[in-house]
Amino acid sequence: MSTISTIAGSDTITSSRTVINTNFSNLNADKEEISNKSTDTALTANSDTLYPTQKAVKAYVDTVGVATATTLIKGIVEVATQAEVDAGTATGGTGASLVVTPATMKVFSVTAGATINGATLPVPVYQDSSTGKYLACDGNVLTALAYQGFATSNGTDTNPINVRFDGVVSGFSALTVGSKYYLNDTVGTITTTLGTYEVLVGIAVSSTQILILKGKRTASGTLTVSATGSNVQTVGFRVSKVRVHAISTVAGATTAGMVRSNGGYTKFGGNSCILVGDGSRSASSSFCYSLSTPGVPSSHNGTIASITDTTFDISNTKTGSQADGLIFWEAEGDL
Repeated sequence: MSTISTIAGSDTITSSRTVINTNFSNLNADKEEISNKSTDTALTANSDTLYPTQKAVKAYVDTVGVATATTLIKGIVEVATQAEVDAGTATGGTGASLVVTPATMKVFSVTAGATINGATLPVPVYQDSSTGKYLACDGNVLTALAYQGFATSNGTDTNPINVRFDGVVSGFSALTVGSKYYLNDTVGTITTTLGTYEVLVGIAVSSTQILILKGKRTASGTLTVSATGSNVQTVGFRVSKVRVHAISTVAGATTAGMVRSNGGYTKFGGNSCILVGDGSRSASSSFCYSLSTPGVPSSHNGTIASITDTTFDISNTKTGSQADGLIFWEAEGDL
């Protein structure tokens, strides 16, 4: 900035003239020429001589004046589309870093296998293992219990549909806050009371929102084993644990025989059981149950085998003339 000198009261006319001339010279050296004023809103000259008008600066900032945002540079950002979220895209069409809003977070575009209307009211869905498409869950159909999340848009067969697999889902009404919700026996709906099969879908955190939860599945049943062969049990989920309680239809006798058996199966331990008979106790690391008639060289030996996403087999091997065995089983697993 120019230095401006003050004329003192004692200065002579000659001295005062010198000060005035020096001041004018300094001001003239520092003046901004009107010819250097720039109205270029893009500031393309990148000049140290030109100076932009206020209007040019505002227009530049409002349009292209800020850098695209990264973790280090503040600037413009672009909201990601659902397709960009699904694809894991880092930057958008503007060149800016993409950000994810609550509307797209944890929502994925998948393929519907039938007409599903989830835009107005979210619909619980599962993935068909043969086609890979998503269908509405049904609380009383074993093949439609593998709940994965809620469809939140409308879709038709072979066309895209948005599904939220975890977190909080909005769009419900009149929910009972704090209550657990389960698949209903009516296709694509949920309820606070258990359907035919117990499948937890979440807990209401407000009157319009459900926090997605996925509980374990359990099932139980009985059967009679009388011959060698398979006894496939359909449970609608992949078992990770099966408990087996077996008893022979033959009552006790004086000669030792294994008439009761408690055992089961886990992925870690395989098949194993404890055998209890008349005067005898034993263990097996090969079978989930073992029964033998007292005094008779015969038996039933069982294993849990051929586990699929919806079934498992209680496979029985009979030797000799072993009497029938009564089996009670309990299964546990994930959807």
